[in-house]
Amino acid sequence: NIFLVIISNNLRDYSFQEPSDLRIRRRNSPFPEQEFLDKVIFSIDFFIENLGDFQTSLDALKSKNVALNIDIKKSKSNKELSKSGLFDFAITSPPYATALPYIDTQRLSLVWLGLTPPENIKGLESELIGSREFNRKIEQDSWQKRMITNSDKLPKEVYNFCKQLNSSLKPSEGFRKRALPSLLYRYFIDMRNAFVEVHRLLKKDKYFCLVVGHNHTNIGGKRTNIDTPKLLANIGETVGFKVFEIMPMEAYQRYGINSLNSVQQESLIVFKK
Repeated sequence: NIFLVIISNNLRDYSFQEPSDLRIRRRNSPFPEQEFLDKVIFSIDFFIENLGDFQTSLDALKSKNVALNIDIKKSKSNKELSKSGLFDFAITSPPYATALPYIDTQRLSLVWLGLTPPENIKGLESELIGSREFNRKIEQDSWQKRMITNSDKLPKEVYNFCKQLNSSLKPSEGFRKRALPSLLYRYFIDMRNAFVEVHRLLKKDKYFCLVVGHNHTNIGGKRTNIDTPKLLANIGETVGFKVFEIMPMEAYQRYGINSLNSVQQESLIVFKK
């Protein structure tokens, strides 16, 4: 499995996908000079060397920890997570409010590793928190109505932001821009549902930390910043968390085709139950 992951990690550089683009774009850049098999062997040797260094520096850790592949919004339905107050700490870097095409970025590996057939890719994208797509027009229309009336009762500041974006739309805006306010509204609903479950699973007086990126969009002919950390902090408070700290962080600088639209700033939000 480790070798398969290492090979998977090199697929993009040797595929017909343009490596510097997060979205699907046919390759224009030259292929690497190093043969693929040579690169794989080099990567495996590098991993083994690092693993050896780690094992000689630190003793093996005995742990009963397990990984659970679940939807955090539905964690209560999982037998191992049905009880509340199980954990001393929670840490994550959640999706960044429609900022990145997560499935597109990983689709080569997902299919090559046999984790999903190619025809399921589009459905996976639409199911993710922070997805930039609606599955069908009827789904978009439904979320549009929910956003306009705030039927899900988001905090006033978050709802007003989505509503303001929607009112700034011009008739000439494309379908992706027209869908954005509803997509953001859905994102914040999904994140609230996730926060509810994290709050349930944490012990009292324990911390929940998350790294979140600031985003922006151009609607109505002007740039609008999406202060995701601030809006999520607002949502966290409504589900019972206290905002312990919001710490600005320097984002990893991305280069290439998507650099102008990349996340340039991140914040660490620290909640306390």
